[in-house]
Amino acid sequence: MLLYGPAALGFLFAVTTPGFLPDEELDHLVVLSRHGERYPLSPVPELGDFSLGALTPNGFTEEKNFGIQLSEWYSEFFEKKPTAHLASVNTSRCIDTAIAIMDGLSIDDYSFELLGTIRVLPNDVDSLLPLIEQSKTQVLPPCLDAALENIELGTFTNFPESSADVIHAVLKLLLADAVDTLMQSGYTGKVLGVDLATCVGAGTKVMGEDAFARLTDICRPSQCVAIISKLMDDLRALASENKPPRKSVSVYGLSDVHILDLLQSLLPQFNHTRPQFGGYILLELRGDDVRILTGQHVSSQPKERASLNIREVIHLLQNRVGPTV
Repeated sequence: MLLYGPAALGFLFAVTTPGFLPDEELDHLVVLSRHGERYPLSPVPELGDFSLGALTPNGFTEEKNFGIQLSEWYSEFFEKKPTAHLASVNTSRCIDTAIAIMDGLSIDDYSFELLGTIRVLPNDVDSLLPLIEQSKTQVLPPCLDAALENIELGTFTNFPESSADVIHAVLKLLLADAVDTLMQSGYTGKVLGVDLATCVGAGTKVMGEDAFARLTDICRPSQCVAIISKLMDDLRALASENKPPRKSVSVYGLSDVHILDLLQSLLPQFNHTRPQFGGYILLELRGDDVRILTGQHVSSQPKERASLNIREVIHLLQNRVGPTV
């Protein structure tokens, strides 16, 4: 398995406690994590053989280090041996991310729950029409035109042959994913015959925030609503427990689409962008109080964003999914 870029050396966290409240008062910790560094969703000959979309070895290491950091931030909490629960979308990169975090926490006794499978795109072609329109207005760097012709559709060959616009939109999406994924990982070599260092340049995103937001909107009904409903049910269960409650930690392995949707649900007063590899949300529950902290990347220090009553949090989630859930 190929390791690429300087990030392959792994990230070593500094031992810090960035403004946390006393963790001896912490009842429950909920960790909502985007999967770590992964491979592209389409073959890239220059990288050799790899499992499409799988967590890289470096991604696993970074997520395990994040778990170690959590155990240091909340050392007194974890000394009390909280019960542990792992919940993940049924995709290897998300499952492996949650397992890596548990490994870093030195927890090997936990319950496990699968939350459904990620589909890169919906099966319903009609629901892709907004993405098709977006792809018509999104201009790829001219140097990527050659790479666009070299992408293998793979699992996307089930689309109707007559849907040329759909195929073109999917090709653009796969190419943008491959380039953005590798650039974020520090790789600046060739992709499908195109030299990224001279074609794209450091810090450039092929898929802009508007395009990703459009994709998130397309995927929400089939993927995000179930995740929000699950979190809402879990919080309701914690809120109904007698006090003092048991201590617990829950680790969710999710995708960037899920994390962005949760950010928009829990913190609608802020503008949010696509989380990077390992981007996360921490929910600290102390009695009926919920403190929300976020990090844009696995190596980011948590930033406090809000402190709410648990009923307010549940209300925000309920507003996101609608009254029928």
